[in-house]
Amino acid sequence: MEYCITSAHVMNATGAKENSITRWFRDVPRRRVKSMNGRYYHLFRPDDVVVALRRNRRRGLSGDDLARLVAAFPAGDPSDRIEDLDHRAKALHRVLTAEERARFARVSDMAAKAAGQAFWGKAHLFNLGAALGRLILRPEVLAYVLTGERRPGFPDHTQQAWGDYIALHIVATATPTELTALAG
Repeated sequence: MEYCITSAHVMNATGAKENSITRWFRDVPRRRVKSMNGRYYHLFRPDDVVVALRRNRRRGLSGDDLARLVAAFPAGDPSDRIEDLDHRAKALHRVLTAEERARFARVSDMAAKAAGQAFWGKAHLFNLGAALGRLILRPEVLAYVLTGERRPGFPDHTQQAWGDYIALHIVATATPTELTALAG
């Protein structure tokens, strides 16, 4: 996902103070941006914010705090480096609650079935396991997993809708190394 969550978003969602945000996000990747008035602020990726708050905040992140934070997540397509996707997806999986894991399991199941149909006989074209693991980094999937909210772009529970979604988003996660291996 793109860098789009500010400390102000986190403070509004959780009621936390700036000192707490600084402490909780000390080791979280960020992008430093200069505002119109010349001051700098930091942007964080939504998945990194969820992981940091659940690991570092005594109360974790759930309920209304989580819903307010998810409301600040982007609706658009993430434009992100592909190198650290697997690491970030695994970190996010580790902090999911049982209910969130169940929702992600349903999403993964639908996506895997659709991918099986869409790419029948072409399994060598991509690593389905890694692609399904990265699926949680899609904004609409993350919003659904965390809150149960179906945002625009989240496919309905039909195989055709998931097939279209897989073709558009999951295959796009192939790394340059994977694409080079295909050509050879």
